[in-house]
Amino acid sequence: MTALCLRYTNFIYRSESELLEIIKQRNSDYVRRFIDNARIISAEEHLSFCRSLSKRPDLKYFYVTLNHEPFGIVDLKAETPDWSSAIGDNYTFFGDQNLPMEKVYTTALL
Repeated sequence: MTALCLRYTNFIYRSESELLEIIKQRNSDYVRRFIDNARIISAEEHLSFCRSLSKRPDLKYFYVTLNHEPFGIVDLKAETPDWSSAIGDNYTFFGDQNLPMEKVYTTALL
C-alpha cells in the first residue's frame, strides 16, 4: 500500500506568488463549474481577501496538497472564535481533473 501525503496550509502562510497560482486555478473553467460563486475573481481582489484572513478569527482557508502536488482548497467557517463548532462547508479541488468530484471529496476528507 502506498502512503499518501495530504497537507493543509493556512492561506496566511502562502506567498503572494502561491496565492496568485491558487486564484489562477480557482478561475479555471474546470474548477468554476463545481463551485457556488463561479464568477472570475481578479488577482487584486483575491490578494486583498487573503490579506484580510489574518484578521478574521472566524474564517480559515487552507491550501491542500496531495503527495506534494496541488489538490485543492478547504475553507472553514466558525460560529465562535474558539473553533468549537467549526464546520467545513466549501471544498474546491483542482487535482486530477479525470477523477470524479465525489471521489475527490471522499479522498480529501479521510
